Amino acid sequence: MQAVSLLLRHLVRRPWQGLLLAAWALLGASRLPAQQGDDARSQRLLRRFPQADTNKDGRLDPEELRAFIRARRRGGEPMTSSPPPPATSPASSASTPLGVTITTPARLVRVNPRVYGLNCAEMITKGLLDVPEYVEAIAELRLKTLQFPGGSASYWHHPTGKGGLNARPEEVRKSARGEQSRWMQQTSGPDRFGQYLELCKRSGAEALFIANIMHGNPQEMDAFLERIRAAGVGIAAVALGQEMHLSPGAVGLTLEEYLRRIGPHIELLKKKYPGVLIAVPATPVGRVDSQRRERLRPWNQALAKVPGLDGFTQYGWTEFGGMGLRAQRRAPEEGWPYYRDFVRAFPTEQILVYQRDFGEDKKFLMTQWGTHADQNTPLQGVHLAHMYFFLVRHNAAHNDYFAAANLSVPLAAVAGLSGRGHTGILYRDRVTLLAAYLYSKPFRHLFDGQSTLLDARPSADAGEAQSLAARAGDGALLLYLLNPGPRRPLGQITLNGSAFAPTTRARVESAYAAPEGSNAPVAVFVGEKPLGEVTLEPWSLTLLRLAENPSRRPEPSDQRRAARAGRSRAPFTPPPGITEKEFVYKKTPQGALRLIVTFPADWKPSDRRPGVVFFSGGAWANSLINQFKDRAEYFAGRGMVAARADYRAFKSHGTGPDKAVEDARSAIRWLRAHAAELGLDPNRLAAGGSSAGGHLSACTASAAAPDDPADDLRISCVPNALLMVNCVADFEGMDETEKFKQRVPGGAEMGARLSPVRHLGPNWPPTLILDGDLDRWFGLAKTFVDKLTAHGVRAELWIAPGEGHPFSNFSPWREASIAKMDEFLASLGWLQGPPPISVPPSAQWKRHTPSHKTPKG
Repeated sequence: MQAVSLLLRHLVRRPWQGLLLAAWALLGASRLPAQQGDDARSQRLLRRFPQADTNKDGRLDPEELRAFIRARRRGGEPMTSSPPPPATSPASSASTPLGVTITTPARLVRVNPRVYGLNCAEMITKGLLDVPEYVEAIAELRLKTLQFPGGSASYWHHPTGKGGLNARPEEVRKSARGEQSRWMQQTSGPDRFGQYLELCKRSGAEALFIANIMHGNPQEMDAFLERIRAAGVGIAAVALGQEMHLSPGAVGLTLEEYLRRIGPHIELLKKKYPGVLIAVPATPVGRVDSQRRERLRPWNQALAKVPGLDGFTQYGWTEFGGMGLRAQRRAPEEGWPYYRDFVRAFPTEQILVYQRDFGEDKKFLMTQWGTHADQNTPLQGVHLAHMYFFLVRHNAAHNDYFAAANLSVPLAAVAGLSGRGHTGILYRDRVTLLAAYLYSKPFRHLFDGQSTLLDARPSADAGEAQSLAARAGDGALLLYLLNPGPRRPLGQITLNGSAFAPTTRARVESAYAAPEGSNAPVAVFVGEKPLGEVTLEPWSLTLLRLAENPSRRPEPSDQRRAARAGRSRAPFTPPPGITEKEFVYKKTPQGALRLIVTFPADWKPSDRRPGVVFFSGGAWANSLINQFKDRAEYFAGRGMVAARADYRAFKSHGTGPDKAVEDARSAIRWLRAHAAELGLDPNRLAAGGSSAGGHLSACTASAAAPDDPADDLRISCVPNALLMVNCVADFEGMDETEKFKQRVPGGAEMGARLSPVRHLGPNWPPTLILDGDLDRWFGLAKTFVDKLTAHGVRAELWIAPGEGHPFSNFSPWREASIAKMDEFLASLGWLQGPPPISVPPSAQWKRHTPSHKTPKG
């Protein structure tokens, strides 16, 4: 602490002497310059201060540095570093195409989702959890672990209230009265632990809890863990304090006292929480020179012998070796070598030491990692992506050695709360997304808990570019490309020997250095492009999301028709005696909207028959009212009143999905208002559709969806059952071209209202979803059903193995889909007897088993 104070005083009073001391500390007190870590630091200092190399041997040893410092002190000259050699601007350079060869390994390894998490300290102490837009932004990352902060000596609460984070009830009461603790100087108010749990639920994340070993006890830890369980949040791990070895007697503990205190905690955890990983804080062997490292290792070696421990924790910042003292913003090409060298040395200079101390059977929890240098620049973003690549690959090769890893850098900021200005891209009116967020967001597709890692090798001339590939849980191919260098076009991509055609369209997400310069705001592209038009920008992370394998996506239309020849849509023979009548159910400024009703052969107006209304797909661009004609005729033959409704669409009416949703809700209300003349039971009315039509039918049940102001809102638009095929359930989070979102007036706010998966509740109607496991929205279908069943709602998801988005349009799955809808309605008591349709035996459904971990709410 004295050394830190001295350094700070010099930096303020005598900046040049402060820099001298910083340089001395970096090389500093090590007498072993031949060792790998010291040599790397020596070379970094030599690049910055070449004039200190007095003997011109290409090295900078401690004696030379001390002599250089003394000479500068005597002469009173400021110590300035030599400017870096001129670098070619990445944006102005052209490079050869970057190709990637992807193969499926013999042993499939799942990506551990817990290596994608966040330390919540900043958002708690700055009151960011009070801002709904901020919480929504963080939730969209789909983080898998969220850490309730412990920090040095586990300061999240203190008996006198001086160190609280508004976790205990008395802290909340004091904070509400304005009696803020030292860690809540910028904010006050509600129960921050409760808000933390809500964020866990919103993100679908598990808790990583730091027990307060300094000022707490096992019973208090148990009370907090019970709160986590009661909220329906999983517990990934409990760390028994953090950095407890620091300054024994002041903010830390001696080894003997620490061992005494953790015994009862371990006993309680093993007895009551047997599935929760228990970790202890390691000493920071990776953040010190080799001499001090040897003095710290006995702490680790002693803890490794304690029975019942599963792993150890450590901060994983990359300021090891003085990165924090070089936090000035610099061009990426100058700063990148520091981060690249760190990641390359991490397994040998740090992980290897931890393995020797704790043993290879213990898991590593990086409770904080990232970099506080180069904040909010492309350099920081590229480094974080570089670390993701490393974590995933190392885990795949070392049996999930990293049990969890949490970012510690700010992901977003809120104007007026962050205490300082940030550059970035505006997310909402007050929320700014920072570089760490923008470079992290593409990974949300990878860390879904179901993704399997593939082998991806970039072309021989890739330079420092890297690739990472995986098969997502919904069957999509994910390809991540990291380009810490000049702009270059994308080359050929092959999967298991088959090449993707340049015309193959891919979902593209990219964060990169803006053309204005390396310190300009990070630029972002999100949209759909043919592979032949994809360019890897300078200092970029690019995700390509491909829905199908090369062999499953022929490009020419004649090939596509030939491939479907064996999956024909044979004409459907209507049941005898059914009749059809057309109505105008709504008049809009863009024209009248039709509703075609098909009646059973023995229908009469006095009937009270169950009914169904179908909405067509068409990407909200076209309304194809006859798309479900065969379904309507089938269910009319089963005795139902079956309707199909037109709605406003982009190409036909110049309107967006919001108007289509209004029309779908109007159609339900019209049917109920005219139930008496239609022979329809208004309390047995189902809604269904596929793709965009499935989305519209789901929105009729959502309380958040928009209504037409001209509607009679006293009539409910909520159907009594839903029959959805490959439903687009999350408009904001869907993987589709950006133009769809641009069609929505109201932007992100309306997009959220049009996302039914975000507004599910216990009053939702019984729901049937049919989907193919290669559909790009298959993951959303699982989420939809998991959330509904958690609310106690009947919901079923039936899966067509090996099928993509349009599977239900062709035999055998068309017949199988009709039969499955029939069975579902029969189970509600609306139909009698088995489905009278022949289903080819090749159509074999698989049923999704809902997750029991899905939280309510």
